[in-house]
Amino acid sequence: MLGALGAELAYHDAFVPELAEHGLRSEPLEDVLADADLALIVTAHPGVDHDAAVASVSLALDLRGVTRRSGSHAVLL
Repeated sequence: MLGALGAELAYHDAFVPELAEHGLRSEPLEDVLADADLALIVTAHPGVDHDAAVASVSLALDLRGVTRRSGSHAVLL
């Protein structure tokens, strides 16, 4: 839906290298977050430092609750 509204989409997931139906390939997390207006946490992979990820963006939506204790004001739970 965001793509249809004109948003530029990028994602990182070591377990899902490609979303061919959306024309997307997984990118390094640092690259994805570097230009992000919004970080959306959909899956709580244990190898990802979620607190560091939300600290690097101005707004994050955490659908898994993994940043609940981060103290970041950027996080919407």
